[in-house]
Amino acid sequence: MRHLQSLLARLRVETTFLCEDGAPRVEIPGREVVIWTDRRERTYFWKHQSERALQVPVEQAEEAARQIVDHLARLATASGAEEGAACEALSEGAPS
Repeated sequence: MRHLQSLLARLRVETTFLCEDGAPRVEIPGREVVIWTDRRERTYFWKHQSERALQVPVEQAEEAARQIVDHLARLATASGAEEGAACEALSEGAPS
């Protein structure tokens, strides 16, 4: 887990390491992304909100980090498009 967390840090993704009930996991604050491993620490699992969890073998930690960063970028792009549309809708309804 720490290896993936350091890879994400290099990609400028802030993470928080948590261990509750003996189950370590990493969260990305404000993004509702959770990362964990199986009991034998052979597979990383990660998911955003209620989406289906994605799996990546631990040996491919760099690929897991890339997938997570790509997903965060898509979320940011979608969020920016939604904010732009909302601002546009507000400006269309504003008196001139």
